[in-house]
Amino acid sequence: MPDSELNSQSTASGETQTRPTNNQWMALSPIAVLYFASSTIKHAVGNIVYLAPALIAGYSTLKENPFLGVVAMIAFLSIPLGYGALSFIFYRFRLNQGSVEIRSGVLSKKHLNLPFERIQNVKFEQPFYYRPFDYCCVELDTAGSSGKEAQIVAMPTQDAEHLKEQILNYAIETKDEEITEERTTGNTDTSHTVPNSPQETVLNRRSISDLVIHGLTSNRVWILAAALAPFYDNLSSYVASWMTNLGIDIESLVDQSTTPLWQIAIFILAATFLVILTMTLLSIIGAIIMFYGFTLSKTKERYIQRSGLLTKHEVSMKVSRIQVAIRKQDWLDSLLGRMNLIFEQKSQLAQKGELSAAQSKLTIPSIKLNECQQIIDDAMPDNKMAGLTYTPINKRFISRTVLFQLMPIFFPIMAVLLYEQQFNIVGLSLVALCLAIVLVILRWKRWGYHIDEQFLYVRKGLLGVSYYCIPVFKVQQTRYKQSLFMRRTKLAHVEFVLASGVVNVPFINQSEALHLVDSTLYQVESTQRSWM
Repeated sequence: MPDSELNSQSTASGETQTRPTNNQWMALSPIAVLYFASSTIKHAVGNIVYLAPALIAGYSTLKENPFLGVVAMIAFLSIPLGYGALSFIFYRFRLNQGSVEIRSGVLSKKHLNLPFERIQNVKFEQPFYYRPFDYCCVELDTAGSSGKEAQIVAMPTQDAEHLKEQILNYAIETKDEEITEERTTGNTDTSHTVPNSPQETVLNRRSISDLVIHGLTSNRVWILAAALAPFYDNLSSYVASWMTNLGIDIESLVDQSTTPLWQIAIFILAATFLVILTMTLLSIIGAIIMFYGFTLSKTKERYIQRSGLLTKHEVSMKVSRIQVAIRKQDWLDSLLGRMNLIFEQKSQLAQKGELSAAQSKLTIPSIKLNECQQIIDDAMPDNKMAGLTYTPINKRFISRTVLFQLMPIFFPIMAVLLYEQQFNIVGLSLVALCLAIVLVILRWKRWGYHIDEQFLYVRKGLLGVSYYCIPVFKVQQTRYKQSLFMRRTKLAHVEFVLASGVVNVPFINQSEALHLVDSTLYQVESTQRSWM
């Protein structure tokens, strides 16, 4: 069995750094209090939607009583710090016989024993307040979990790198020792030296200009805008008061009796542009914070992604565990000639028929087509993703979506509007229906598929487009679906269940669907290759 001790080693400066040893329970550094406290605050902010009614109800009270506001602020800061201190006190970990043991919890106690062989990913996270002290968080993910399985929240970076080397080399060392034991007898030498980290080759870097483009194209700040919906009334009142103090009378600007219509239109367009510009700038800032200093490196069998401005992240993924490569391109990406490349691996949500958003992924943002294809070729040799011709799905997808999804919503709305004689809104509803039908047609046009001897390719999207490249031997299950109406028209749906989720191809000819299923199952059975 490989030795799991982390012994004392001399640093480059000659100082000796004591590392946790086998069977010895270790406490965290006091700096972990900051991490526990910030995690508590993040959890509270993440549940802002549930806290919104209480915040709105208490806002007027705090405004009338500033003293209560000071008390509330002190409580807001002291509760996370107190909980962080208790979490630090009750947290212990040790390395024991090829496993990581962690005891944690304040109100609910947890004792986790995680063997090295179960660990799929080792990720590093280094918040900005850890950097001056050279500490980091070590996150350990297993193949059966949808998120992090275990976390050592404050560990010296050098010790964390040493632990990572042990975990990643554990399976190889165990296998080598088993072979040696079979060939050699009477060997009593139990000494063991952890091998040096394999040399890394940098495959891709992202510059600031690349991240600015990623912020422009992704623009996910609109999700934040939706989360702030409960506060819109207060925000609008605040903005109106602020503009009044500046001498800007909004009511007079939009009063048609005193202001020409063209001036009102210009004012609305300017306000809309200002909002969009603000959201875009926030999105760019978010992209820079998340992906600053991005590098994608590769060892012999692993990809390693490092990025982050305030909090540095490191994600490691074994090449053999990549389930699907996704090339995503939004409509603005298409205009700028950029795309996002995503490698997905095992997710617990695969059993639920969903694609996981919380699982560990490797995301290379805003790269060019040639760079994207080079990385895909490196991960999945012999793929034919470049210049591929896709077989489209059947046009009945359009009629079915319009008749069974749009019309059941549209007709009741139209009936109510006609009954209330809201003819202006009826016209707008008809325009909305036409736009929805156009989107359905675009959806149909995007969907396509192709299969060869090694890979299954799926294309889909709406305004943008996503391309999926799936090694066929990694398909764990196929689902052939056919309703009564589809049977009459000889159409069918096919779903491919992977460890990372489900990829479906709807409304294809029955014979093509059976061919996809038969070809996939034949390759899986004949190759007998492990999907891990």
